Amino acid sequence: MIKNLTVLLTLACGLAFFYSCEKEDALTPNDKALIQNSNNTGSGSLGTNGRNISAILKADIDTNKFTAKTVDGLSFQGITFVDGVRNDSTISLSIQSSAVGVYSTVNSFFNDISFIDPFGNEYSTLFDTSGYAGSIEITSYNVLNDFVSGTFSANLISFSDTNIIKIRNGVFADVRLVTPDLGAMTATVDGVLFTAATCLYGESQFGIDEYQLVLADGLDTNKALTLRFSDSIKVGSFPLDGTAVEGQYFDETNGSRTYLSQSGVVDVTRVDRAAGTYEGTFSFIGKDTTFLESVTITDGTFRAVDF
Repeated sequence: MIKNLTVLLTLACGLAFFYSCEKEDALTPNDKALIQNSNNTGSGSLGTNGRNISAILKADIDTNKFTAKTVDGLSFQGITFVDGVRNDSTISLSIQSSAVGVYSTVNSFFNDISFIDPFGNEYSTLFDTSGYAGSIEITSYNVLNDFVSGTFSANLISFSDTNIIKIRNGVFADVRLVTPDLGAMTATVDGVLFTAATCLYGESQFGIDEYQLVLADGLDTNKALTLRFSDSIKVGSFPLDGTAVEGQYFDETNGSRTYLSQSGVVDVTRVDRAAGTYEGTFSFIGKDTTFLESVTITDGTFRAVDF
C-alpha cells in the first residue's frame, strides 16, 4: 500500500509540474491581440541572451493547459524552430519557413510539433496517422526585427507506443528568431576557393586517444576540411606534420578521397573558451595514399565555434 501511495504521489507531483492550474482559456484577449498584430513589432523587453521575455507559447494538451515559462526561437537554413519550456516539459515547433502561411504537419518532416512530458515520454506529429489535419500557421513575421507569431494544433503520437495526445488552441507570439553563429572557414585548394557552411570546434575520441577538432563542412557538400589537435588547442604556431596537429581534407566529388597533411603549419591566433571561439590561419600539402594524389591548400583562415 505504501509503495502504491508513493507511486501515486510521484505521479501527482510530476503532473503538478507539467500542467497549469489555470482555468481560463488557452488564448487570453492579450494573446489574441498579439497574434492579430500583423506588424509584430516585438514589443517588450529583451533579456541578456536576446530572448524577448514577453514572448508566449501556450496550448491545451488534452484537457489540461500548458503555458511555457520560457520561449526561444531559432532560424537555421530556412527552417524556423520555436521551443516553449515549462519546468521539465517542452513543446517544440519546426516550420519549413518563417513566411506568413499555413503549414501542414501531416506526413511532413519539416513541419513538426513535438512534446516531451515530465517523465521523458516523447510525442510527435511525425507518426500521426489519425487523420487529423494538424498544422502550424505563421500569422505574422517582422523581417526587420525577426519576431514571429502564430497558432498550432495537431494530434501527436508517442515514440514508444500508440498513445495519442491532442494539442489544441496552440499559440506562440512575439518570439524572436535568433540566427546561430556557425563559424567560418575559407581556403584555397589547388587554386579553387573552399568555403565552409559551418566551422565547429569539438572533441572526439578514437580508442584511448582524445582529439580536439576544428570541423568545417563545405558549402559544396562533397567537401570538408578538418584540423585535428592531439592536445588542447592553444595560441601558437604548430607544424601540420601529422604528429601534434594534422590537417585533413575530404573530397567525394569523384570517389572518396582523404588527403592527410604531410607538411604545413597552423597558427592559432585566438582562443576564447568563455565565448567558445577559436581563430587562426593554416596551409598544408595533403596526400591521399590510396589514389596517390596530392592537394595544396593555402590561405586558410578559420573561426570555429563550440559545438
